[in-house]
Amino acid sequence: MPTGTAQLAPLPWVNIDQVSIEFSEDVQIDLADIQLTGIEISDYTTATELNYDSGSRTATLTLENPIEADRLRLVVADNVTDQSGEALDGDWTTQSSTFESGNNCAGGDFIFEFNVL
Repeated sequence: MPTGTAQLAPLPWVNIDQVSIEFSEDVQIDLADIQLTGIEISDYTTATELNYDSGSRTATLTLENPIEADRLRLVVADNVTDQSGEALDGDWTTQSSTFESGNNCAGGDFIFEFNVL
């Protein structure tokens, strides 16, 4: 996904039914830690499944229905921790930040906005 000033450029994708989040280290996460909302559909995570692969450090949300044209906000709560129980650094500034996220201070929700055409 684009970051920085291109973050909100419309993504010309169709039939998106999964969203994957790659972490910089192995984490403890469950579905309650993630929220995906939009303008057209207020909450995509009410009927989803979350799978976490510790080998690739990737959490994948599988949605009940594909995302249509929408403006979306993905929130990963700051209670996601590494395997030692330490808070991750999730802070992100829309249209400014680039990967990896954070402000060098543990904690802070990761809030990532994107638009699907």
